[in-house]
Amino acid sequence: MKNILTIVFLGSFGITNLLCQNFTFKSENPFGIKTIKDDDSRPTQKVMFFDYDGDGDLDILHSGIASLDDVENFEWSNVHYFLEIQENIGDAHNPQFGPRQSIFENFPFPEGYFFPCAGDLNGDGKVDFLVNGAVDDIGNRTFIYSKNVSVGQTPQFENIKLSVFGLDDLVAESFFIPELIDLDSDGDLDILLSGFNPAFGEENGPDIPVNYYAKNRGTKTQPDFVGWYYDPFGLVQSPLIEILCAGDIDNDGDTDALGANLLIPSDSINFLSVHMNSSGPDGRPVFTNTLHSPFGLSTSFGDKQYMFPNLVDIDGDSDLDLFVFKGVASELVLQYYENHLCTPETSSFTANICSGNSLNLGGMEFTDPGTYVVPLTGSDGCDSTVTLTLFVETVDNSVNVIQNTITAGLSNLIYQWIDCDTGIEIPGATGQSYTANTTGNYAVKITSLSGCSSISGCISIVTSGTKKLKWEDSVNIYPNPATGMVHILNASNFPVTKITVTSISGTKTKVIKVSGKNTIDISSLSSGTYLLKLEINNVEIVKKLIVN
Repeated sequence: MKNILTIVFLGSFGITNLLCQNFTFKSENPFGIKTIKDDDSRPTQKVMFFDYDGDGDLDILHSGIASLDDVENFEWSNVHYFLEIQENIGDAHNPQFGPRQSIFENFPFPEGYFFPCAGDLNGDGKVDFLVNGAVDDIGNRTFIYSKNVSVGQTPQFENIKLSVFGLDDLVAESFFIPELIDLDSDGDLDILLSGFNPAFGEENGPDIPVNYYAKNRGTKTQPDFVGWYYDPFGLVQSPLIEILCAGDIDNDGDTDALGANLLIPSDSINFLSVHMNSSGPDGRPVFTNTLHSPFGLSTSFGDKQYMFPNLVDIDGDSDLDLFVFKGVASELVLQYYENHLCTPETSSFTANICSGNSLNLGGMEFTDPGTYVVPLTGSDGCDSTVTLTLFVETVDNSVNVIQNTITAGLSNLIYQWIDCDTGIEIPGATGQSYTANTTGNYAVKITSLSGCSSISGCISIVTSGTKKLKWEDSVNIYPNPATGMVHILNASNFPVTKITVTSISGTKTKVIKVSGKNTIDISSLSSGTYLLKLEINNVEIVKKLIVN
């Protein structure tokens, strides 16, 4: 019987020195961001943030498809891309973006996909790009380092294939989006790819989600890479394909990752997955925990996808805000989530529960006595910590038997005697002792003054003859309590021919016909107390079974 008693607060809230985050949706296309030009041309597919003009605030770069040639036989050369900028005409704390400018018209766009990420790979203060990338005649993907070699105000870039660094091309029909991030916290920019490989050897099979990592073993000014490493540091995608961005989400000094799932079924919930990094003393990343839309981040359904997230401190307050596209491919809007650092509260309380029951706190189940520290997230997304002291009350259900009289061991409690053969309470049998007038199996439900209950084992009383008592002693079940399977130990000369499982309230749950097997499957039973009625040579023997 479920019974959770009162919870009494012992302590008041106090402030700790730990920081946590709370993302709040603020608006779409904030600060004057234009994801489509005023003439409805050049819709943005991906945005990037970088201090392009070196004035201390973040500018925004747009990329996407500028036009498609109207041709009968499509080639990658028929796709034309754009790269444009909106300069931040506000400041680092109050961003405001000016008009879109086409200053990269001479950018060396590859033939193939164009999904760039921005970063300063050689430490010269200018924006470089890592691009996915050129596609050859059989579909192999090549990533390109677009090195900024500008002199003066005119942007100029030189394309360098990553094969120069010993990094292999990606397989045909794969799709990956790059991210430049110092994943291993050694001061230079590494490469993180997220996306999928095609189903190898399986025609029209499912794509295979995977992340790849290339470590920068060079310096801030002279990059050099080694890779690709598969699902680095335990950073494994969810069963669906994710596109990742990275940053120190929880303000603990290491790099976490945030992913938006692609190709979500239309009837599924779409989460933003946060992969928490719990790096060790050596700074080596360890990704062990994935959270689904934590810290106030929203969810959506599959017909509204999240795409191409960005973690960036857009308002200069030392935490990472989130920009993410949401919608369908033909109509994407850029959503802005502002991050608010908050200070978690601490509290403590004690609780009492009955043995066999549980207390749910913060989505965690507690059944054993002790002191626990429980993290909680409030409705505002801020974390708090609760110290729980849990007491578990156990009611002694032992009984004594003298001839036909059964007596509960504990005095001055509430009693109800039960006929185990029927599972029905015996009317008027509410004393500490019960004297049986007929042969049968009897138990007592003992309830404490605080409301906790326990039921004794079934006691066999034989008022005439000894056949039933003899067989009762020769049959046992184990383990008890049990989960999954129960074994029958039968030392009588007769087989068990039928087993009826009945709840303690008398409701028949299932009937099992036995054909020489000494094991029964109870995995379908929910937790609780049951009566097993075993039929042996036309005599019914009852055993009490507790299912965990």
